[in-house]
Amino acid sequence: MAVLHISEADLARDLPAVLEKVRQGEEVVVERDSQPVAIIQPPEFRGRPIDECIALAKAHGSHATLDEGFAADLEEIITPHRRKLSEIMAALPKDSTATADADFGRDVQAFIDSHREPLDPPDWE
Repeated sequence: MAVLHISEADLARDLPAVLEKVRQGEEVVVERDSQPVAIIQPPEFRGRPIDECIALAKAHGSHATLDEGFAADLEEIITPHRRKLSEIMAALPKDSTATADADFGRDVQAFIDSHREPLDPPDWE
């Protein structure tokens, strides 16, 4: 990976150009008085590339295709499982002590963990 060293002033002057370099795979070291103060780098790729997913699906006998309705199909599967924060709060037991404080995220996770439902994906071709 290429490394580009720039000053804070250069970063401030042309942030979009610096981010484009990062998008292209360069690591950017931001310096003040020749001392590094920050490193901007592309995120590590997580997951599988779509072509690898398709190859795996085919290897397992799937005939699924990425047609124009693919995104809509995914949205249809995901949407019913989304809940608004107000719905989560309303579903808490009456004696719940959950509040939107520093531990709020932990409280919500505990609620989610206590209401796990088995995944019931649709049958694929």
